[in-house]
Amino acid sequence: MSTVFSHAIVPVSLGLALGRNIISTRVLLVGILFAILPDLDVIGFAHGIAYHSPWGHRGFTHSIVFAICCGWVAVCCFKLPQNRSVPVFLFLSFSMISHALLDAMTFGGLGVGIGWPFTDQRFFFSWRPLPVSPIGIERFFNYWGMYVIKKEVVRIWLPLLGVFGFIWIARYAVKASRIRRYVRVWSRLTARRKPITIRPINR
Repeated sequence: MSTVFSHAIVPVSLGLALGRNIISTRVLLVGILFAILPDLDVIGFAHGIAYHSPWGHRGFTHSIVFAICCGWVAVCCFKLPQNRSVPVFLFLSFSMISHALLDAMTFGGLGVGIGWPFTDQRFFFSWRPLPVSPIGIERFFNYWGMYVIKKEVVRIWLPLLGVFGFIWIARYAVKASRIRRYVRVWSRLTARRKPITIRPINR
């Protein structure tokens, strides 16, 4: 699996790119939680659930169906207006699915059960540039943990910030151009108005 920090950077980058009018702070925090949530399946190790089981690590919690169901439940709990429900649902579902996508790019462990419940097969991408993050805090703060972070900064953080930074700039550029267009239209309308003159009435 990737580190908690790299899983969280996906909804953070996307939320900042879309803006607070679409993704509020509360929705963004839930998106971060959703991006981390699938790894709670590691508690299965303590209860004797096998790694390769659909209920084990990287199993059903890493599936598209599970992400869609969680996104739908969250939107129902938020009670959002109709025009915001779909964007928030897509944001939350993608935040959770992104977890499986990042895990599928690691070169260690088993694949992800992204196709559950239709198949129990585990999947990896053919391109896997990410090392596996150690499980547990005591194992993280060592040479391997720092090595994983360095690789993820270069191969996840910087590309994501670049892409979503471009989206943010493009979105505000469009907004600025619309404002300038409105100003030009208003200037033309006001310029065409003739001044009102009051003439004295001859009696």
